[in-house]
Amino acid sequence: MNEIRFNIFAIFLIFSFLQGLIYSTLLLLRARREGRKSDNWLALLILTVCVYNMPYMLGFMGIHILYQGLYFFPYGIELLIGPVILYFIKHQTNQQFQMKRADYYHFIPYFVYFGYHLAICLCGDTYRDWWHEHIHQRFYIDKIELLASNLLPCIYLYWSWKWYQNYLNWLPNERSDTEQSSFVWYRYFMLAIVIAILSALIIGLVSQVWELSFFQVWVQRAFNGVMIYYLSIQGYHHYQPKNLNFQREQYQQLPESSPADVQEAEGKRDKLSSDELIYWKEQIIQVLQKEQLFLQPDITLSALARRLDTNTSLVSYVINTGFEKNFNDFINEFRVQIFLQRIKESAFSHYSLLSLAYDCGFNSKSTFNRAVKKITGQQPSDFLTTT
Repeated sequence: MNEIRFNIFAIFLIFSFLQGLIYSTLLLLRARREGRKSDNWLALLILTVCVYNMPYMLGFMGIHILYQGLYFFPYGIELLIGPVILYFIKHQTNQQFQMKRADYYHFIPYFVYFGYHLAICLCGDTYRDWWHEHIHQRFYIDKIELLASNLLPCIYLYWSWKWYQNYLNWLPNERSDTEQSSFVWYRYFMLAIVIAILSALIIGLVSQVWELSFFQVWVQRAFNGVMIYYLSIQGYHHYQPKNLNFQREQYQQLPESSPADVQEAEGKRDKLSSDELIYWKEQIIQVLQKEQLFLQPDITLSALARRLDTNTSLVSYVINTGFEKNFNDFINEFRVQIFLQRIKESAFSHYSLLSLAYDCGFNSKSTFNRAVKKITGQQPSDFLTTT
């Protein structure tokens, strides 16, 4: 039996592996406690990256069982990570998302790979070696697996990114807390995944020409270790908006699409006369001013539509067409107006700008600064010097 070694290469991978296990457990516990399904998928995603790094972590420790005693063991997770990323972002952006039978089909390639490799692995050394030489390589199964493990993750990353982009396009027309709900950390994670896949592909191609040492390949696995840290910490501590219900098939608006395009795509455009448009504009303003709904940091288009006892399509159409704004800008304009009123009142003279921003319905300093600058052309601090 080989002696177990602990060196700087192994220790870094060990700590990132343990980090992943700890945070995966925390996510699973929170998912059960709070009913956050996306936490289950994030935990699975972190675990897949941990499993991906495990053979090299054990290798640097002097444990080579996966390459020797358990040769052909199904430790590859490339066919699993793509669907996991896709369904994580789906559950993250739609808290009512329900898996259908067709959704499970995406996991078939991985389970075919897993079952095939596990069955051969359990047949013993002699049969396993014979199968590898006479079947696995002869019929190019190894080449097919290599192609699938590189191609399918790229396809799923593309689908995940398109879903995320459609979500970002939908967000300003549905919620007022767009900055907190945009999941900025997810963008960096997607970039990290792309870098990880490209680096693994490059190393794989280079290894076909030159023989790389175990230590040269470590750099790519170390990057995966850093990704585990990022996924764990940012994924666990990121802001989770309430009542997110994005459904891509119901909203395909591009940034510059007209409200008519949106309604036609949804198949439920509300054709309003001029009088009806004026009526609904007045109703929206009256409800917002009377109940001051804009002071709620997480006010949504759906909540406003429920208060008006109508549907989101009509309210969205009126705001986009009648006020020529998206929902986020429309709500922020009310918040900025009340900020301009309160900063002149002696009752609020002891408030800091940030406290005043929160009191007016904003939930971050950057959102507050941006909204005031966009609507007034000045920074919030400029109003302090003029009052």
